[in-house]
Amino acid sequence: EPAKWVEDMQGARQLRESTDRHREKLWQQVEAEVREPWFLGERRSALDIYVAVMTRWRPGMLWFAKRTPKLCALAQKTAAIPEVAAIIRRHFD
Repeated sequence: EPAKWVEDMQGARQLRESTDRHREKLWQQVEAEVREPWFLGERRSALDIYVAVMTRWRPGMLWFAKRTPKLCALAQKTAAIPEVAAIIRRHFD
């Protein structure tokens, strides 16, 4: 939370906006590295689970669906694995 790091609300808003834009730019770079059928190719890895979790945080699943469709598809496929689905339900539903 930006307010934790800056004293005024205008500064907090600026920090939130600038870090959100930077995060979005980085996710678009990650999008370019996605292989199929899993992030690294033929074998599942911890990166698949990481993506499944991170797409549930800012900037949010709608943003990922519009701007990083490969990451979004990977997140959905990984979230459909029963063990991962149980964790996601417990922490995000």
